[in-house]
Amino acid sequence: MRFFGAVAVSVLASAVVICSPGWGVPLFLEPRAYPVGTSPVGIAVGEFSGTPGLDLATVEEGNTVTILSNDGKGAFARGGQITIAARYVPTGIVSGRFNNDLIDDFALSAEDNENPDFNGAAVLYRSTAAFRYSATSVTVGLSPACVSVADITGDDIPDLMVCASAEDASGVLSVIPGNADGTFGAASAISLGAVIPYRLVAADIDHDAASRPDLLVVDMVGNAVWIFYGKDPGVLPGPAFEPPVKLASVTSPTAAVVARLGQDALPDIAVTSAPSGPGQVLIFRQQTPRAFSEPVAYPVGADPVDLAAADFDNTGTVDLLSANNHSSDVTFLLGHADGTFEPSETVRVGTGPVAIAVADFNGDDRPDFATANQDDETFGLNSQSVSVVLNGLFDPNCDGKRDAADVATVTHRIFDRTSGCLDRPVTAADITLAILGMGTAR
Repeated sequence: MRFFGAVAVSVLASAVVICSPGWGVPLFLEPRAYPVGTSPVGIAVGEFSGTPGLDLATVEEGNTVTILSNDGKGAFARGGQITIAARYVPTGIVSGRFNNDLIDDFALSAEDNENPDFNGAAVLYRSTAAFRYSATSVTVGLSPACVSVADITGDDIPDLMVCASAEDASGVLSVIPGNADGTFGAASAISLGAVIPYRLVAADIDHDAASRPDLLVVDMVGNAVWIFYGKDPGVLPGPAFEPPVKLASVTSPTAAVVARLGQDALPDIAVTSAPSGPGQVLIFRQQTPRAFSEPVAYPVGADPVDLAAADFDNTGTVDLLSANNHSSDVTFLLGHADGTFEPSETVRVGTGPVAIAVADFNGDDRPDFATANQDDETFGLNSQSVSVVLNGLFDPNCDGKRDAADVATVTHRIFDRTSGCLDRPVTAADITLAILGMGTAR
């Protein structure tokens, strides 16, 4: 029997060689749908319930924020719904721990219909108890399109940044400095000139000696992506940036991420582009500080609107997820160590996803994801949905990887009639899964 097992392992290993990457076993499980409010426009992850497990919050055009409470195992139920004042039209949401308790807070970017100067607002919700919040607002620029959180002032306290415009239609970044007591100060405006911010990423892109935060700005109006490199403001706290550098002209850019997309030392940039027809993700590799290669395009679904990066298959390199509005799906781009990608899997979610969030929802140390679906009517006309998709990495030897060891483990488990670390008996069908899983290993 041992000899036969060894032969089987050898045969299986030989079979693996001929497996195409396109034959890989699906990484993600079937999505679970949960009802939220009317027409969500954003989604955020946080500890909103005060109990173990990362929760979800969606902000909706129906002037509500719906909180989905996690049972710690990746199953959700409505934990609460917060009404937004009628004067505001929300456009985005971000979470953070502003007041240093055990419950996360959140902030919204919003139009303010009662502002006499037509300015917008950042509406801040600080927790007072589970699912209970105290709301305040800060005036920002016109037509706020996004909200982000980062320590942009360099004082180790999270600040808020809102994409906005000035009266002359130029771009403005409204910076709202955070205070040590969890409150926020008045917004200050950083002029972006002709760059109109639609999405914003704050990160140390060039890895300078001072680790200053830089800004990656997605300008949908100008069909371009820009970088504002940080510089010494002279007097801290306070952000300061060099004149903008145009990364590239991009047709209808909608979202971006900054991450090491290979095994190099410098961060790279990925941008979603939504031209008419199929969408694409453009990869810009940073070859030396502030010098990027020409973009390489990878196909995704129709009208990509959001992008996320994480090591989903636990191989030490970053993968990408593109949320595609018109095709109502998410494209999984499998990342390789050399910084290249391949479309590996398409996950169908609710109708009209507009935002994506990534976190470990079921506590297995593997990233999962969720989408806010603006047009889904599974739960009725006025109750749209969130799709939660758990990571189903097939890992029979529980080493956290897809590799040849899985094939050997499954084969030996069949012959010695044990289940290894799986929660069920191993069957011959698992040999096929192990071989297919090798198709996505790197």
